[in-house]
Amino acid sequence: MPDTVPKAGAGSMPVPGSKRAPYFNGKDPSELLDFFETFEDLAKEYSLSDAEKCKHVVKYGSKQVRRFWASLEAYKKEDWAKFKEAIMEEYPGAKKGE
Repeated sequence: MPDTVPKAGAGSMPVPGSKRAPYFNGKDPSELLDFFETFEDLAKEYSLSDAEKCKHVVKYGSKQVRRFWASLEAYKKEDWAKFKEAIMEEYPGAKKGE
């Protein structure tokens, strides 16, 4: 099977902690934009829906990050754009990548 065939499904996403998996520890807000870029590239590659993005992005953070992100109201609504924006607002300097 050629490598150009799109991978599908959240179950095929890289395992957290693996080589291809993005990771955000919450300590350096300037890394958040890169984290989201990597995650969104993977989400597109694996054809994730917005609800799946919300559910799976938290898996790629530290334990503290996972708990915090999952506590945000936008997480419960499964609206990726609003959830991502809510996260960005919690990390001063993240929007500029500084």
